[in-house]
Amino acid sequence: MTDFLHALEFYCNELGIDSTKIILFLTYEGDMDAAGYCEKWDDGYTVKLVRTQLEYNAHPLSILAHELVHVMQYEKGLLEDLPGGLCRWKGKIYLDPCIFLCENIYYAAPWEQQAYALQDRLYYKYLRSLDQ
Repeated sequence: MTDFLHALEFYCNELGIDSTKIILFLTYEGDMDAAGYCEKWDDGYTVKLVRTQLEYNAHPLSILAHELVHVMQYEKGLLEDLPGGLCRWKGKIYLDPCIFLCENIYYAAPWEQQAYALQDRLYYKYLRSLDQ
């Protein structure tokens, strides 16, 4: 757990987000086959990492980075959850792939594309910081 907390602080600093608004859970229970989830609440965020799914991932800390990119997206107003299974990304309305459980919608969502693009960059930058 210490590795995850240390990485969380690093990622939050890199993304310009407040780590005190984030509650991190490492759990054995999760929906679907996802390794991580980000849930926005009125006063903060819950990031859940599913241990059984993380075991299949070569870089579990990159999954944490992915979820924290979503926190940054919410914080900067890029991403907003809407009623009825919809999301707003940079002013444009999309179906929420988490509601519809559709891989095509999930991978096409621009907020997911950004999170995937940044997760490994953040992860490898974190690893480089450990060598210093």
